[in-house]
Amino acid sequence: MKSLNTVIILFATLAVIGAGLFFFPASPLYYKTFLITNSASVTPHEDKSGSEQNQTSEDNISENPVTSASDDETGFEDEEKPSEDVSENQIVKDVGSIVLTERKLGNPDAPVKIMEFSSLSCGHCGKFHAEVFPKIKEDFINAGKVELIMIDFPLNFPALQATMLAHCVPEDQYFNFLQLLFTSQESWLSGDYLAKLKQNAQLAGLSNDQVDSCLANKDLENALVARNEEMQTKWNISSTPSFVINNGEETIVGGQDYEGFAASINRALLKSSAQ
Repeated sequence: MKSLNTVIILFATLAVIGAGLFFFPASPLYYKTFLITNSASVTPHEDKSGSEQNQTSEDNISENPVTSASDDETGFEDEEKPSEDVSENQIVKDVGSIVLTERKLGNPDAPVKIMEFSSLSCGHCGKFHAEVFPKIKEDFINAGKVELIMIDFPLNFPALQATMLAHCVPEDQYFNFLQLLFTSQESWLSGDYLAKLKQNAQLAGLSNDQVDSCLANKDLENALVARNEEMQTKWNISSTPSFVINNGEETIVGGQDYEGFAASINRALLKSSAQ
C-alpha cells in the first residue's frame, strides 16, 4: 500500500511539472505554443511587411502613372487604339465627333513638304522654334519653297492639354499659339501650368467656358492620342522633334541648327527640280 501511494504521488508530481512547462510564462514551451496559436490567426492583410502590402503599392503605381517632360518620352498608356478604318496615307483621324486634320503653313504647291513631329513640352522642340524656325519660315516657307505640315506629337499630359487647346483656338491663331508655347516653355511649364495654359488660350481668343469645354473634350483627347500611335507606327517616330521631308525622302531627327536644316531643304529642292 505504501508503495502504491508513493507511485501515485510521483505521477501527480510529474503531472504538475508537465502542466507548468506549457502554461507557466517562463517556460519555452509556453511561448512556442503561444506563437503557433497566434500565427495561425494572422491574415495576409495584417502582414504589413508582406506581399499583400507590396501588391497594393504596385496597384497604386499602375493606376496613377507618373509622367514627366523629356525629349524622348514614351507614349500614353491604356489609351484608345487608333481605328482600323483609317488609310495609311490619310493624315486625318476621325474619333467620335472629331475629324482631326493637320494644320499647314506655307504654299500648298511648294516643291518641299515637311512634316514636323513635336511635343509642346519638349525642350529641343522649344529651342528649334525659338532659334531655327523663324529663319526657316522667312527663307523657305514665306518664299513658297516649303510647306510645313504640323503633326502635334504630345508626349505627356501637359503637352496633350496644350495641344487640345491649340486645336480649339481660332484656326488662324493655331501657329501663333504653338509658337508662343514653344518659346515660353520655362514660364508656362513651371508652377500651375494649367492656369497659365488657360490664360494663354484666352489671349488667343477662347472664353473661359470654351477653354473648360475644350479640355473636357474626350473625343478630341482620344483623337490626338490615336493619331500619335498611328504616326509613330507609320513614320517610326521615336523622339521629338522629328521632321519627315517629302514623304520620307529624308528624315531629320533631333534638334538641328539652321545650316544643317537648310542643307536638307536645299537637297530636297534640287531633287525636286531634277524630276
